[in-house]
Amino acid sequence: GMVYEFTPNSTGGWTETVIYNFAPGGGLGSHPSSEIFLGKAGHMFGMTYAGGDGFGAIYELHSQQNGWQQSVPHIFYGDPGDGAHPTGGLVTDTEGDLFGATPDGKVFELKHSRSGWEEVILHAFTGPPDGANPAAGLVADSHNHLYGTTQYGGTGTGCNRGCGTVYEVTH
Repeated sequence: GMVYEFTPNSTGGWTETVIYNFAPGGGLGSHPSSEIFLGKAGHMFGMTYAGGDGFGAIYELHSQQNGWQQSVPHIFYGDPGDGAHPTGGLVTDTEGDLFGATPDGKVFELKHSRSGWEEVILHAFTGPPDGANPAAGLVADSHNHLYGTTQYGGTGTGCNRGCGTVYEVTH
């Protein structure tokens, strides 16, 4: 995957510039799996399905004199308390903390502090009647409540593992 930008050119069209190429290995995220968003100080954040030498990562791109560089605020190791292969997208709150979900059923927060980032699991889905397999990004409201959907779970009938849920997580 790559991050690119389009800038208007003198002919009325657009010029594409690749500003970052994701490459596997070295502890960095690879295989981007979410949209990016601009954080404070013009840094870009997103998620990768793989890489980080684990099962995906949250990445941060920041501009340096020699181009954009990646840092990894969090690596997913897939253990029962962490989650794996994040998809969908991240949202942020007024404090700059990050929130997202993993398809194996975790809704997480990455709390930013002076010493780095700390992951907090806000909810772990257990399947019917709870949801299962969140597959879309989160939406946050003005009270920092998080909303999303799951592919399975819930109490619907006619579906093998439940027909899915719309959920709210407060923190």
